Amino acid sequence: MSVLLMTYGLPADRALAVTAAYRLVSFWIMNPIGWAAFAALHIGERRAGRGAAPALVGQTAAARPAVLAA
Repeated sequence: MSVLLMTYGLPADRALAVTAAYRLVSFWIMNPIGWAAFAALHIGERRAGRGAAPALVGQTAAARPAVLAA
Protein backbone atom coordinates (compact mmCIF):
# COMPACT_ATOMS: atom_id res chain seq x y z
CA MET A 1 0.00 0.00 0.00
CA SER A 2 2.87 2.37 0.80
CA VAL A 3 4.47 1.71 -2.57
CA LEU A 4 1.21 2.44 -4.33
CA LEU A 5 0.80 5.71 -2.46
CA MET A 6 4.38 6.71 -3.29
CA THR A 7 3.73 5.84 -6.94
CA TYR A 8 0.87 8.35 -6.94
CA GLY A 9 3.17 11.07 -5.59
CA LEU A 10 2.81 10.94 -1.81
CA PRO A 11 6.12 11.42 0.03
CA ALA A 12 7.56 8.23 1.57
CA ASP A 13 7.22 9.32 5.19
CA ARG A 14 3.56 10.24 4.76
CA ALA A 15 2.83 7.06 2.80
CA LEU A 16 4.29 4.94 5.61
CA ALA A 17 2.37 6.91 8.25
CA VAL A 18 -0.92 6.58 6.37
CA THR A 19 -0.35 2.86 5.84
CA ALA A 20 0.47 2.30 9.51
CA ALA A 21 -2.61 4.26 10.60
CA TYR A 22 -4.82 2.28 8.21
CA ARG A 23 -3.46 -1.03 9.52
CA LEU A 24 -3.95 0.14 13.12
CA VAL A 25 -7.59 1.03 12.54
CA SER A 26 -8.52 -1.84 10.26
CA PHE A 27 -7.03 -4.64 12.36
CA TRP A 28 -5.85 -3.73 15.84
CA ILE A 29 -8.70 -1.41 16.81
CA MET A 30 -11.32 -3.91 15.62
CA ASN A 31 -9.91 -6.76 17.75
CA PRO A 32 -11.20 -5.45 21.11
CA ILE A 33 -14.63 -4.89 19.56
CA GLY A 34 -14.69 -8.52 18.39
CA TRP A 35 -13.45 -9.78 21.75
CA ALA A 36 -16.16 -7.83 23.55
CA ALA A 37 -18.86 -9.18 21.23
CA PHE A 38 -17.61 -12.75 21.67
CA ALA A 39 -17.50 -12.35 25.45
CA ALA A 40 -21.01 -10.92 25.54
CA LEU A 41 -22.39 -13.79 23.48
CA HIS A 42 -20.47 -16.39 25.46
CA ILE A 43 -21.60 -15.01 28.83
CA GLY A 44 -25.18 -14.76 27.55
CA GLU A 45 -25.18 -18.42 26.55
CA ARG A 46 -23.71 -19.49 29.88
CA ARG A 47 -26.33 -17.54 31.81
CA ALA A 48 -29.12 -19.03 29.72
CA GLY A 49 -27.78 -22.52 30.40
CA ARG A 50 -27.10 -23.28 26.74
CA GLY A 51 -23.31 -23.40 27.02
CA ALA A 52 -21.83 -26.87 26.68
CA ALA A 53 -18.37 -27.82 27.80
CA PRO A 54 -16.05 -27.67 24.78
CA ALA A 55 -14.93 -31.32 25.20
CA LEU A 56 -18.54 -32.52 24.90
CA VAL A 57 -19.49 -30.73 21.72
CA GLY A 58 -20.17 -33.24 18.96
CA GLN A 59 -20.09 -36.31 21.21
CA THR A 60 -22.96 -38.73 21.56
CA ALA A 61 -24.43 -39.53 24.97
CA ALA A 62 -22.70 -42.92 24.98
CA ALA A 63 -19.28 -41.34 24.37
CA ARG A 64 -19.51 -38.90 27.29
CA PRO A 65 -17.73 -39.68 30.52
CA ALA A 66 -19.78 -41.56 33.12
CA VAL A 67 -19.29 -38.75 35.63
CA LEU A 68 -21.38 -36.38 33.55
CA ALA A 69 -24.09 -38.95 32.84
CA ALA A 70 -25.05 -39.18 36.53
